[in-house]
Amino acid sequence: MKTPNVSSRALTAAMLAAFIVTGVSAQTAGTPVPVTRQDPQTRAREIAAYRDALSAGRSHARAGSIASAEDALTAVNKSARNTAAWHLETAQRLLQVASQLAREGRPNQVNAVARRILEQLEQAEALARDGRTRAAAQSIAGFVHERYFGDAATAAARYQAALQSSPTSPQAREGVQRLQRNGPPGSDTPR
Repeated sequence: MKTPNVSSRALTAAMLAAFIVTGVSAQTAGTPVPVTRQDPQTRAREIAAYRDALSAGRSHARAGSIASAEDALTAVNKSARNTAAWHLETAQRLLQVASQLAREGRPNQVNAVARRILEQLEQAEALARDGRTRAAAQSIAGFVHERYFGDAATAAARYQAALQSSPTSPQAREGVQRLQRNGPPGSDTPR
């Protein structure tokens, strides 16, 4: 059976979705929170606010103002400020901006946003109270090093650290396997 060729955009989207799910599950590990249904108008307002924040964040990042981009994005964070979950949520939103800037061909802005993502992830890792949250931060850091800096060695080290923090982390395991299968980013030969 032939495996389909997955584009880097599809891979990025899949990884981002997996990281968001990991972040949400890491944030909710522990006491279950009852699910409340929102009325459609409230949900629509939240989605519009999120889209506006993402658009504003992208505009600020394009102009080189990463701090302003981050301020716009964190305005819609759901997690309590200065918690591991808040830093993970911020990193995930910045990751979306970096992905969009990369598609637009803006390497300087992507580099600046990627550095800020890593700073947010360091904070998340330092504040993490459990292995799953720590592993989520480490896995995202591995992805950033792999995707945006082309640093396979650091990416592999971050994925391995994530596996140490949470041996069942699917994102860390996938990252390690991808690096082993494909070799360093930019190389034509798998390992």
